[in-house]
Amino acid sequence: MNAMSRAGHVFFFEPAAVVRHAIGGWDFVRDFRRHVGYSDMALHPTRTVRAIPSLLWRRRRRESRDCLRLGSRYLRWYDWPLAAGLLAAVPFFELPGIFDALRARDSIPTTSYR
Repeated sequence: MNAMSRAGHVFFFEPAAVVRHAIGGWDFVRDFRRHVGYSDMALHPTRTVRAIPSLLWRRRRRESRDCLRLGSRYLRWYDWPLAAGLLAAVPFFELPGIFDALRARDSIPTTSYR
């Protein structure tokens, strides 16, 4: 994208645009979050079990702030309970990836997300 910008191409963003991916559902969420947990732990300076609570807390705080910052543009008032529930539930999907990184695995087994 930087090369295209340097070449003079102009980019626009349409905030009302909706993208629907061919992949989705809970299988995708599970795989994606497992990869998120793996990358968080793999990039952490001290890969120990003691780092897990701080990793999960930082990600929840960041995602909560994103919801608060962007929620008025993308979430309706009745979406907030679901958003809060998802923020509470997704750490459970990240834990298998965190443990994969603690075991120093080169790749994450049994996931289809790349």
